[in-house]
Amino acid sequence: MLLATCLILAVAAAAQKPLDRSAEASPKLDVISRSLDECAEKANRFKRTLDADDILSRDAARLESQINQAAELLSRTHSLQKARGHVESAIATAEQIDAAGEEWTALREALENLAAQFNLPRPRW
Repeated sequence: MLLATCLILAVAAAAQKPLDRSAEASPKLDVISRSLDECAEKANRFKRTLDADDILSRDAARLESQINQAAELLSRTHSLQKARGHVESAIATAEQIDAAGEEWTALREALENLAAQFNLPRPRW
């Protein structure tokens, strides 16, 4: 009897108040937003370790730009689907970079985490 009463009250409450799906997604968006910020910071650090005029530096700048675009789009639209394309582009760019070093290793780990959050395949390093 108590279970039936709780069920009736829950159904009545749901009928009165529309379900706020954005509130459910908000914690995930916050986590992904922080991951994008972390990737952008690490991409910037990696880029600063390179010579400004070489191809690797231009690839690193493009990678940083793609991550920043994904972060900006996610912040503005709150849409993982819209940001996903920029994340895919960033990962594709990163897969073409042949580098070594502590900053690159940290960035790769952050990108692997980001790929997992967007349900993308693990980058091929």
